[in-house]
Amino acid sequence: MKQFKIWFLLLVLLVPTIFLSGCENVTQRANTEDTWTHIQKRGKVIIGLDDSFVPMGFRQKNGKLVGYDIDLARAVFKQYGIKVDFQPIDWSMKETELRNGTIDLIWNGYTMTPAREGKVLFSRPYQQNQQILVTKTKYNINNFSDMAGKT
Repeated sequence: MKQFKIWFLLLVLLVPTIFLSGCENVTQRANTEDTWTHIQKRGKVIIGLDDSFVPMGFRQKNGKLVGYDIDLARAVFKQYGIKVDFQPIDWSMKETELRNGTIDLIWNGYTMTPAREGKVLFSRPYQQNQQILVTKTKYNINNFSDMAGKT
């Protein structure tokens, strides 16, 4: 009788757990697959960006949005016949905007880091940046730490 109770308890606990975990995975997969389908059906993609990030994406004096990322995004989605709408966002809220579905993607100097890879799905990088310090030789600055206390 005691063995029956143990098996019954395990069955009662495991079946719902297995069922619910399976549903969650199917839902996540469906949402991932559905995003591109939704964009294609809508014929438009909403790209979140910082519109003051010169030269990648910024506003000219007349308010027109221009820059390298703007041109590249339009060229890429033109190949798919999809219109591009750019949505300026609060950059500190970029992952939240993406998760909430107010934007479809982020395309604006968003550097890949291990921490960010845990939050979002990245495409293959299309650009690699480096920061370089240039000074006159007479100042004898050979690395970033030599800049301590200097302007």
